Amino acid sequence: MLPQAVRVAARIGVLVALLGLMAIATTVWRDNNRLQQKVENTARRFRVDERRTDTFETLRLVPAADLGADVLADAAINDSLGEVSLRDMTASQRQLWLTSLMHIDDELGATRVLLLDAAAARPGWPYHWSLLGQVEYAFWRRQAMNTPLGKSAWIEPLRLGAWYAGGDVQNWGFVGGAYLESWPLLSAGDRRDALLSLRFALNDPDFVRRDLVIAYRLAGAGVLDLVPDDPAALSAAIQASLSANLPREGERLVERWEKAECAARARDLTEVRKRIRLGDLDGARAACRSWVSRHRFDDFADQPSIRQLSEVVSLWPSESQGEWAHDTRHELVLFFIEHPEHAVNGESLARMVESMSGVPVLIRAQAALRADDSVEALRMQHDADVAGAFEWTPFICALARHYLQKGKPERARAALSQLSSSAAEECNSRLLSLEIDNMSRGTPIARLAPAAEKSSRGVVAVWRRSGAVAVCLGAGDQRLVDIHIISPQPVLVDLGWDGLRARTVLCSSSLEVRLSVRLPAGIHTFFAKPRPSGALSWTLEVR
Repeated sequence: MLPQAVRVAARIGVLVALLGLMAIATTVWRDNNRLQQKVENTARRFRVDERRTDTFETLRLVPAADLGADVLADAAINDSLGEVSLRDMTASQRQLWLTSLMHIDDELGATRVLLLDAAAARPGWPYHWSLLGQVEYAFWRRQAMNTPLGKSAWIEPLRLGAWYAGGDVQNWGFVGGAYLESWPLLSAGDRRDALLSLRFALNDPDFVRRDLVIAYRLAGAGVLDLVPDDPAALSAAIQASLSANLPREGERLVERWEKAECAARARDLTEVRKRIRLGDLDGARAACRSWVSRHRFDDFADQPSIRQLSEVVSLWPSESQGEWAHDTRHELVLFFIEHPEHAVNGESLARMVESMSGVPVLIRAQAALRADDSVEALRMQHDADVAGAFEWTPFICALARHYLQKGKPERARAALSQLSSSAAEECNSRLLSLEIDNMSRGTPIARLAPAAEKSSRGVVAVWRRSGAVAVCLGAGDQRLVDIHIISPQPVLVDLGWDGLRARTVLCSSSLEVRLSVRLPAGIHTFFAKPRPSGALSWTLEVR
């Protein structure tokens, strides 16, 4: 039991502490109200309440007055550096905006004071500093940049805010853009600092698309090495370099992008496996959706990349009903339906289809066939009552192929009999008929050779202007594809087949490329697409 004097002293201490906290809270409340009033008065002074009503309403909703200063600062920066269309305004609104143009320097100065107060109230909030730097830069820019760069007030707060908010690359984007705009005024030391800032800014794909070519012109080709090994940033860099007619630099960037994209695909697939292993099904679904949204299916034609797609289908956990038109899974389903030559877990594919509503019956039937459920596939075809419909030709060919693999040539022949007379003359249909005849006679399928391949030099396409060419290939294993390209100027060209990119090459004037590919019998569409679109001629020979 504590003595009475000790208990009294403790109570007095608690009371003093509470009174101290109340005094601090009262001071903070009073300072916040004072700053809030100052912010609103500044907004009214420069007619923000009339010109930018949404901004003014936001000031009343922010949880603290110093954050309201950030909102007003953003409006002032847009007033100085942004653009506004007067076309759809009323006469009074136009007059307000035109009058505001006469007071932008005063608006920036008042905003500077507010941001300094905000930084004093919450010094650890990085956006107070980055916005202060942007306001100072806008003011320096409006003064025709006549203040020496070393004495200008925008560099340090901009860099400080960017460092404090390291995960927000947009801050670095403003720093990088400011350095590029003031590049002629930079000393050697300042340019070294600028390149360091650009290294961080180039993590933002939007900055890459917007400013990479400018940086290249000002700082040289070494800027391209500052682009990080991130697929999104490198893809934006490729787009920027090709738009500026820099195909050689684009070729280097494509090589880097391919490595980065392959590494990202493997890394993201490892995350899916990890979530499955931990039993985190929600996390696995999110990881699968992220994989599909981040990686294009047609970027690579090699088998390891196709196997990754197949693994995503197999690993994707069951989900509640989704809508076909808006569910990212439909892209995976369509890929394997449109490319039946690529292996996939048919049961997983069919389960994915059944978990979506609004799936076209043709897709559902083809998915059932991939799951080795020909009975269900035929039931769907019968219920759809589409006998002889041209769009069902791929399904009928797939059904005939299914029966061939089961060693049932007569049922395969019956399936093909559903084709219309014109569809029966197509490449895939004719090849299937030959296979059925050979299986009936006991002749190995590998001995087949369609008429198009009887010449010793194989299938030769005529010269054409970019685009694509369809070639009917007979049974075979490894094939050689020789492509000859002629272009009047250096250009990057994507080469591939069936919509899948196999390689990107740089053609300076004339180029011959040999691809070794493994393609099943049937019709295949080869393409040579210049990036960006341009004039070229090409031909190919398949052996």
